[in-house]
This record gives sequence, C-alpha cells and structure tokens, in this order.
Amino acid sequence: MPIFRFLFLSLALLALLPLNLNCGPEDPAVPTSFNLRPIPVSSNPNLLQQARRKSSRGAHRQAARLFSQIIQRDPDNIPAYAGLAHASLKLGLIPQTVTACTLGIARDSTALELFNILAAAYSGDGRYGLAIQTLERALAQQPDFALAHVNIGGMHAKLGQYERAEPHLRAARALVPRDPIVRRRLGELFLKTDRPDSALAELAVALETYPKSETLHYLVGQCHAALGQDPEALAAYIRSSNLDPSFAEAHYLTAARARRQGRLGLADSSLQAYKRLQQIADADQAQGKK
Repeated sequence: MPIFRFLFLSLALLALLPLNLNCGPEDPAVPTSFNLRPIPVSSNPNLLQQARRKSSRGAHRQAARLFSQIIQRDPDNIPAYAGLAHASLKLGLIPQTVTACTLGIARDSTALELFNILAAAYSGDGRYGLAIQTLERALAQQPDFALAHVNIGGMHAKLGQYERAEPHLRAARALVPRDPIVRRRLGELFLKTDRPDSALAELAVALETYPKSETLHYLVGQCHAALGQDPEALAAYIRSSNLDPSFAEAHYLTAARARRQGRLGLADSSLQAYKRLQQIADADQAQGKK
C-alpha cells in the first residue's frame, strides 16, 4: 500500500520525498517542503545543476559526490550543503545529513531549507524533540514559516501531544488556508480529539485537491462512523478500498459496516479481500524473518 498516513513531503527545490496523498498508514511525521524559495547560487552553477539533476533522477550517491566537490571548492555554497544533506538523507545516512546541515547552518543561519532537512533527519531517526527544537529555531527567524508550523504540529500529534499540535496546525492553516496537507493534519487531529464534525470540514477541503486519495476517504469514513452515520461511513470505506484495492483496513471496515446494514454479498466479498491481503502480509513477514 502506498505510504502517506503520517506524511513526509518533498523538498520542492531538491525533489525530496515527493508528495503523494494516495497512501496508507505508515508515513513518517514530517513533510520536507512547502514551496520554499530557491537559495541563490553563488558559484559552480554548472556543477550544481548537474548534481541536482543526478539527485532528481535518484542517483543520490553520485549527487552527493558532486555536492561534496562543490563544497570543497566553495565552502560557502549553501545550496551544495542542502543538496548533500538531501542526498545523504535519501541514502539513509543520518549522521552525514546532520553534519551537512550543521556545517551549512554554521555558515548561514538563515538557510531555512537546512533547518527543515535537519528536522527531517532527526524525525526519521525518532528524535522528535531535536526535530521540534530545530524547527523552533527556524520559526524564531521567520514566524510565518508555514512548513515549520505544520511539521511541529505533525510531530506533536504523532507523540499524542494534541494540545501542543493544534496551535501550530491552526497557524499553518492561517498561512496556507487551502493546503490539503494542513487540512488533512487538522482533520486527523480533530478526529482523534473527538471532534468529527470539525474533522469532516477540514477533510472536505483536502478532498477538493485530492479527490482520489484513498486515505482521505478512509478518514471521512472514520468521521461518519464516529457520528453514527453508518451509510455515509460505508460509502466512504467503499470509495477508499476501490481507490486502493490493497488497503486491507478499508476492506475490513467495509465488510463490518456492510454486514450491519444487511448487505451480505458486499460484506462477504470485502472480508475475502481483507483475508487475502492479510495472507500476503503474513507471508511477506515470514519471508522477512528468514
């Protein structure tokens, strides 16, 4: 199943972790882009463009080598530090990512992209406290940095700290009111804090941008279920499972709601789909243990 439920978005400038709303429940907590302004290129423009092309095509090791060469020639080249950090993060090299960001920030403490990548590295390593502190440093420089607000809110929510998450997510919504990621995050928060009506309002806005997101339809189903609106919940779960036939939980909930409403044929077919997916997941898990 594609991943989205705890979203980790792309750095637009560097093609970091592309946005995909059509995904499931395993997402990391922190997106890494929100229409950031490009960093001006001070030197080595041709080599920098070549490195960026390598990175955008997934050749992250080659890109990292090129970015390192640029830094050796020009230690003040902030785009190269950002590129090296991005490539290192994509390669799963957390210490190298942290080092690249730290060195870059030491040379330019206003490079918000580096703060964001550094926070993504900490978050991906499970060090949410450090990630939040890093983004708070960015907010101290630019209070209207919407990405920092949504990322801090997302991490607090992941930690179950909903009272801390909500002000940041509301601040992000005020700055980017039509952004589907912010609306979805708020929708999830309202759902988890027993405000399904408010959650539906947020998810409706997100669906205007991503009407074919199985995750959003699943969340809508959860809201209707919390409100006791079984027909609406079933319709949303059906849309979710149709959009992503590998979404096991959507099939299971479709089966449960359909049986309650006397739609036994739909209930049986959905339950069979759920069982097939569970068998595949169990087989994959067993294979992984060998």
